Amino acid sequence: MKNNQIELAKEWIVKAQNDLKTAIILYQEKGPSNTLCFHCHQTVEKYLKAYLVFKDIHFEKIHHL
Repeated sequence: MKNNQIELAKEWIVKAQNDLKTAIILYQEKGPSNTLCFHCHQTVEKYLKAYLVFKDIHFEKIHHL
């Protein structure tokens, strides 16, 4: 495994943790449920990306509208 893979995976984990912290705050403060769900969704996606990068599994970086 390359060091840059590990660093990139760590970056995704930090981003996921930030989304999770935001979701927790929204939950505790009875914030908007749609925004809470959005941050939960983002958390899972970013942890998944960290895992894929760590395992050297390539994925497309696309957004289709």
